[in-house]
This record gives sequence, structure tokens and C-alpha cells, in this order.
Amino acid sequence: SSIEAIRARLARAEVLSQSVTIMLVGHADSTGPETTNSRLSEQRAENVQAALQRAGIQSQVLNAHGVGISEPVRPETTEESRRFNRSVTFQVNIVKESAKPQGH
Repeated sequence: SSIEAIRARLARAEVLSQSVTIMLVGHADSTGPETTNSRLSEQRAENVQAALQRAGIQSQVLNAHGVGISEPVRPETTEESRRFNRSVTFQVNIVKESAKPQGH
């Protein structure tokens, strides 16, 4: 599952002294008012964040925000493409931490 893949990546990052942050980006299709779409995209990202936290992913590695219709996942040429824009995408950032003291 996606959650198991995230857990495995976080565990591997810890072994490699890497810092991981996961940006959850909520999207919306272009139907409806812009303010509604902005709110919906934010709620989508926050709902995914809450689900990941309930599954045991630490909250400090998660950051959620919505982009409304400003960053479509796909061009909206069909109903199917609009459906893809009603989604949440993940951006995983990995940074090598400076050397950790041994035994910590």
C-alpha cells in the first residue's frame, strides 16, 4: 500500500541520516467558484494528512496545502481529466542531515 511505502521510505531515511518531508498538495477541477475550489483542495490535502497521521505517519514530516485550480494535474479536456484534478499529489523532499553524533 502507499502507506507502507511511505513508512519504508521514512525508515530507510532514518538509517541513512536523511530528513524527509512530505508535501501533500490538494487540487481541484475548474468547475464551480474559485473560492470553493480553493477550499475543497485545502480540505482534500488536510483529509489525506489526517489519514496518514491515523496510520502512524508522524505529523512533523507532513505539510498539507491546497492550490485550487492554479496547478492542474492534467489539462481539463474531458470529464476523466477533470476527475484527475480532484486529487491530492505528494511531493517527497529528502535532505541529507549533517553527521549525527554516534549513539543518539
